[in-house]
Amino acid sequence: MSISNVQRVRAIRRALAIAVLVACCYFAQDATAVVDPVLKAPHSIIRQGRIAGYRWWVLTHRGHDQPTRQPCIDVSIGHKPTRLAYDPINTICGAVNPVPTVVGASAGPANAERTVLALVFSLSARHVELNLGARGRRILTLTKLRRGQARRAHVDPFRFAVLSLVGPFCVYRIKAFGLNDTLITDSGLIGCK
Repeated sequence: MSISNVQRVRAIRRALAIAVLVACCYFAQDATAVVDPVLKAPHSIIRQGRIAGYRWWVLTHRGHDQPTRQPCIDVSIGHKPTRLAYDPINTICGAVNPVPTVVGASAGPANAERTVLALVFSLSARHVELNLGARGRRILTLTKLRRGQARRAHVDPFRFAVLSLVGPFCVYRIKAFGLNDTLITDSGLIGCK
């Protein structure tokens, strides 16, 4: 077999193993677990992880009411979110150019709150600078959504970054830069409550 065929067979095996695991997990959930219609539609998980005892994930899909391939971005965080039984999902759909999409979800007690932010930009953006006030500035390199992920989710490719934080914070400003550090977008000062 060629390398691409070997990779394809491995991907199919992996998908079957995940499907079996997901089916087992689905039937093991308590009776209150509900499958969100979004998760029945074509989608792609673009990031997932853990922060201070909480699991989170970020996925993309095409909204059912979206006439074009503009992405919807979903963010969820909780003690045991899975793709089939989860804590609440925050979703924003729409164009990512010229204004980026920023979606967040939080869980936990106030001074130990865990937050996940997904930042989605057009393909021309390469990195983003977040001004977090007293928590400093963060420069995040943007990742391009892989072609296969975009195809599975029925969306146009975009660039994104995901940031997880523990404790209170505020995003005071977001700047995105393209090649040669060309400023692409600047949110201006954002007020925090």
